[in-house]
Amino acid sequence: AEVATPPLDMRYVAGSRVNMRAGPGTNFDVLDTLDGGTEAEVLLVDASGWAQIRIPGNGQIGWMAERLLTDG
Repeated sequence: AEVATPPLDMRYVAGSRVNMRAGPGTNFDVLDTLDGGTEAEVLLVDASGWAQIRIPGNGQIGWMAERLLTDG
């Protein structure tokens, strides 16, 4: 039987120059700075509103505030 893969949760960076961090909080190191409109796959969102994201363009994984992500 085929296993249906759930659709990816694709979002876009809403702010301009948003920091992607090594962990869910502003105390974590900044891995990269994302421009507005950057596509991001949301892997999970924690209870404090931080999203773990993967950037399809380069496969980089990091964290940013979910409120800075927009649907499409």
